[in-house]
Amino acid sequence: MSWRSTWNCFIWRKTRWIRLYSDRRGQKRHGTALWKPAAFTLLVGSSTYIVSICYHEMKRKSFLKKHLNEEHYSSLHNTEKNGISAKLKQIKQWWQYQLYHDKFYFAVLSLNACVFAAWILPQWTLKPFERLNLVLMRYFTSTPRFSSTSSLLLSSFSHKDVWHFMINMYVMYTFMPPFISLVGREGSWPYYLTAATFASAISHYIKVFRGAHLVASLGASGALLAVLSLVVMHNPGATLHIVFFPFIPIPASAGLASIVALDVIGLLRGWKTFDHAAHLAGTAFGILYYHYGHKIYHRIRRKVIQVLNYFS
Repeated sequence: MSWRSTWNCFIWRKTRWIRLYSDRRGQKRHGTALWKPAAFTLLVGSSTYIVSICYHEMKRKSFLKKHLNEEHYSSLHNTEKNGISAKLKQIKQWWQYQLYHDKFYFAVLSLNACVFAAWILPQWTLKPFERLNLVLMRYFTSTPRFSSTSSLLLSSFSHKDVWHFMINMYVMYTFMPPFISLVGREGSWPYYLTAATFASAISHYIKVFRGAHLVASLGASGALLAVLSLVVMHNPGATLHIVFFPFIPIPASAGLASIVALDVIGLLRGWKTFDHAAHLAGTAFGILYYHYGHKIYHRIRRKVIQVLNYFS
């Protein structure tokens, strides 16, 4: 069974289930659809930033404590050295020498690759894989009527088509070094996850406004454009290259303006090849972060560190 037939079966079952309920129940579903994406986006944004700040601050303090006592640190190091096999030790050393932007990209690529592999499993004609496909459609595609609220975030790690997956991951790789240099280790994951959720939430509201409750969206494009727009805002004089025409250089500011113009036209004309609402939301997130995000982030960071110091 192909993913298209499985999706149609999923839609039919859900539609039949909804018809069994009264109009009052249906009104309740549509009412909750308006506040859940906003609440989930705020939850993801606040929790990821707070957890990241706490983790890196505690890691910094632990690192300083270890190096204050040189004997204790060396004994720990020797114990670990004797307990790990030679092969694992080589892998660990290789990983430690990698730059952080490569580690971050590898983590993003791995998550996307795992979900992509789940979509293309050839054995999904068997019953367990049919169920897996239904799970992917509920949690890894963003659809206003049927998807779980968590799909606003999870769908940004989901790709069904090879070209979609490869282009997004290639463009993401090219922007990783300047992106990490701008937001740092502490802000990399919170920025990426919040931008992805924000883009999906705006897309959700546009679909509800247009009555397109059955239109599914997936992909990392919203988060990718949030990364791209932040980098371009900091370096408007940089040069971009088109994926299929790398020999044609384009000024970064003109390239971003062209992407925004194309997405605005696509949104107004109702083009369905791409999720233009999510693209515009991701771009807007990067621009807003450039103007206001750094100040808000440092203000929150000071408050969180004060609380940590009070309880430590």
